[in-house]
Amino acid sequence: FVLADQPDRWNRVTPKVRELNTAGQLLSFDLHQLDEIECEDLADKMIELESEEKLSIRHLELTKEERVKLCKENSKRHFVVAMLQIRYGKRFSDIIIEEFEKIPSEKGKEAYLMVCFCNHLGLSIPASIVISALHLTSSLSINEFHSYTEGIVIFSKYGLSSRHPIIAREIIRNFVKTKIEFHFNLKQIFSSLGENKIEVSDFLDSFLSKENIHKTLAKILEKDIVLIEDIIQIIE
Repeated sequence: FVLADQPDRWNRVTPKVRELNTAGQLLSFDLHQLDEIECEDLADKMIELESEEKLSIRHLELTKEERVKLCKENSKRHFVVAMLQIRYGKRFSDIIIEEFEKIPSEKGKEAYLMVCFCNHLGLSIPASIVISALHLTSSLSINEFHSYTEGIVIFSKYGLSSRHPIIAREIIRNFVKTKIEFHFNLKQIFSSLGENKIEVSDFLDSFLSKENIHKTLAKILEKDIVLIEDIIQIIE
């Protein structure tokens, strides 16, 4: 058995591993819903870590009972949502929006939005695409980009991603609300493909592969021939 904490972790792996790319070999089970005992344990653990000063206290007046309630009722028992809510004592959506608004530059916000946009579609985005799209032309601007997104963007050999797809989804739900905005972000990504042929090829393979294509993107492309034509024209 091979496990991953997020289904999108397999996007670049399944086409390259025969055992995972054979019909009937790959099964997915969602294990993110917390039960009663786990909600209690999570609240206890958070309080313990705060009392030992291993975690900074974000909400001093939040009791265990209030934390458990946030876990059980307000988060729909999703681990990531519950963990953030019982730590900050706020709604998940408010936490994520506030975090976005605190990014100290427009470039940083645009970069994070682009990362979340791709992550929402089940992809990691190469750093070179973000750098090209936002015209980060100096080492100072690139260092600022890294600084402003520290802790909220994960850098890996596969590219950039948010900490979790559910966070990316919340960002897109709040900041990419219209079809026009969605089209703009998608075409901006393809217009910014760099000269690294291997990196571009890997990204396009991940984006367009039938095995990997995200169901949200698939539904949109099925209904929008104009968008497909625009993307093909940009790639060519």
